Amino acid sequence: MQSQSTLRDISIKIRSYFISKTFATASSALDATIGSHNQKILMYF
Repeated sequence: MQSQSTLRDISIKIRSYFISKTFATASSALDATIGSHNQKILMYF
């Protein structure tokens, strides 16, 4: 029973780690996209 809860804690930690990594990657990609759009907008003015 004790080992089962430890395994569950580890899987939750791994899952939250991957979720945070995915969010970090997505937000940086979004920042890069917004940045390139801002440069295009600035070129028009």
